[in-house]
Amino acid sequence: MLVTGGASGIGRAIAEAFAKDGCHVLVTARTPAEIDQARPLAEGIEGFPLDLTDPPGVVDLVRQFKGLDVLVNAAGTILRDG
Repeated sequence: MLVTGGASGIGRAIAEAFAKDGCHVLVTARTPAEIDQARPLAEGIEGFPLDLTDPPGVVDLVRQFKGLDVLVNAAGTILRDG
């Protein structure tokens, strides 16, 4: 299972719920610092820095784990004026 944006907020809550039920969960955040800030991750959760705007990087991560059974897209960006 892969949860994009899984190092914080709703994504992290989803990742933790699935890990609690025994799933092996991969979470991503844009930078290594964001993954480090998410520590400690719950048992069964692995964190990976990944910029989702880099398609080859996404493909490489999925191939590294020989595919996915579940994908949760929880990554997002807030744009504010001023």
